[in-house]
Amino acid sequence: MTQTLPPSELDGGPPPPHGDSVWSIYQHGIDIDPSRAALISLYQPANHLEALVGKPSSPVKSTVDPKYQDSMLIWSFDQMARGTARLGAILDRYNVPADSTILTFIPHGAEWSLVMWTAALKCHTLVCRTVQLLHSDLPEDEELMGYYFRRLRPAVVVVEDEASVEIVEKLRLEAAVATATPADSEASESGNGNTSNSFFLGICLSPLTNPARRASSGNGGNDGNWISFATDIASPQPPFTNQESSISSQQRTVREDRPDRISNIFFTSGTSASQPKGVPRTTRNVCAAVTSHTAWSAPSPGGVKRPQTTGLIFAANMMALSMTSPLIQWHVGGAVVIARVSSPKKIRSVRGVFVSGEIITVGYLERLRELLGVGAEVVFVAGFGMTEGVGGLGYPPGTFLKKDGGGAGGGLKPLGDVMPVGTATPGSRVKVVDVDKEGNLQAAAAAAAADKEWEVVPRGKQGELHISSEAYIDGYLDGFAQQMFYTDKEGRKWFRTGDLAVIDEKGMVFVVGRMKDVVKSSVGFFNPTAIEAFLARHLSVEACVIGIPSPMHGEMPYVILDRLPENVTAIDVNEMFLQMVGSGFSLGEVVTLEELGLDGWPLTITGKVRRHQLQKIAVAYFKTKDTSGYALDG
Repeated sequence: MTQTLPPSELDGGPPPPHGDSVWSIYQHGIDIDPSRAALISLYQPANHLEALVGKPSSPVKSTVDPKYQDSMLIWSFDQMARGTARLGAILDRYNVPADSTILTFIPHGAEWSLVMWTAALKCHTLVCRTVQLLHSDLPEDEELMGYYFRRLRPAVVVVEDEASVEIVEKLRLEAAVATATPADSEASESGNGNTSNSFFLGICLSPLTNPARRASSGNGGNDGNWISFATDIASPQPPFTNQESSISSQQRTVREDRPDRISNIFFTSGTSASQPKGVPRTTRNVCAAVTSHTAWSAPSPGGVKRPQTTGLIFAANMMALSMTSPLIQWHVGGAVVIARVSSPKKIRSVRGVFVSGEIITVGYLERLRELLGVGAEVVFVAGFGMTEGVGGLGYPPGTFLKKDGGGAGGGLKPLGDVMPVGTATPGSRVKVVDVDKEGNLQAAAAAAAADKEWEVVPRGKQGELHISSEAYIDGYLDGFAQQMFYTDKEGRKWFRTGDLAVIDEKGMVFVVGRMKDVVKSSVGFFNPTAIEAFLARHLSVEACVIGIPSPMHGEMPYVILDRLPENVTAIDVNEMFLQMVGSGFSLGEVVTLEELGLDGWPLTITGKVRRHQLQKIAVAYFKTKDTSGYALDG
């Protein structure tokens, strides 16, 4: 008798209660113990911005060895709260409007952390981009920057130095001209001020030497509209009052927070460099994400405070993960550690590493362990997080406390080479829906109708991962890609992740690839991720498998390697490819980056391979060769 496999659906149960403001996340950590260390910046001096945050009211409790404490910045929750209140008071002094957008181009550090806290306290929308992007002279990056300033119209921009100030002023002027109304043009011609007619305050981390750029308190929007974090904020005139230094005196704005207020806007890849997908995370999304991550944390018995955790951040602060991870730490009274990515020292105190943003394979974790120089006692956790939301998947208590908890993935068993990314967390529902042989969602158009439902596959079968959770957004900025969101018959909202996934018999979810990367041959489709992982593991290379359009084969797969190992031929790679996908498929060719004229992989700012760009380069290369057997399109 054939056993029927259960459907690939998971229900994490009712959602845990969460606060009604983003600030409640920070306040929760403050209330646990204000004397605990909240921020440790390894590259900033101990007395950095001391005039702003003040000295700790009691010795700061941290895990840092006392002999090193004077060589780095260590702020308590109490100091972070005082600095936040004062920075909020500065925004009030300069009349920053309610519900403003704050756009930053600064690295991880004390200033970035204070801006993050203050945006939550004052209920402003925070958008973070990188310093490198602001200074890039690539045409696509310049176009991207123009889009940010035109679309976001930030009231506050925070930059690192005076060179950045000049770039921002140029971008502001270009955005004002591009979005000017007839009334703006008349005002400009008559000499009545800014073309944009909008408030603006710039904040520069370093001192300002150009008097013409300097703003005076309350002038927001006049010609001189920049202040210095190092002087005007750290040591303002007049000095901060007791009321301006108190969080409790500024609770009015917190009470005005709304579930649907946009707390943060992130950006993910779009159809072009000039118009990426904007991801607006609301207060509800942020609060739900944090509580879903901490819902499985064991409560402290008898009211005893839990030991403090310490989290080290490496992700660029433009990424959603780099904001959610600190929030989780601060919510539970933990310390956030910021280090220079280029630090050559091995991290001896690390006991757990959370890895996300890629298809996490065994080989990937092994290479990461070697890179960090850590032993088997360190647990590597393959997590699932997207720009659109985090917290939908996680691990129940005790998952990594088993005797076999070491190794690449904390003792969890891989599916082939791919590690699991958890199961449904409280408040989340997860399902895997059918994909037809061409790699498209089955009956996608019909299933979008109100009277249809997506067909859920049995456990163990691959399909597209869908998630329903308050931690995930309801839609992209400006209604972009609305087909990725839908509501089922029960009124539950779902997000189509675009990820290919498998749910096993134990309810563990394995993300095995991306729908957009599937190679669609005339004899069927296959997921290139498994092949890339197989080649990487057996040949010790970096590999990328792309599909190139062909009138005879639909898409012809091509293997691109960073190098061809010694004593390995293209024929060997072809045999390994067929071993993975079956003899019904044909491989176009095996080429190296060098043959394509590349010194390295074309990467996104987050380090992912730009497959579409790589495909264009490969097509151009193969058109210069005899491709009679492949008949390349395009």
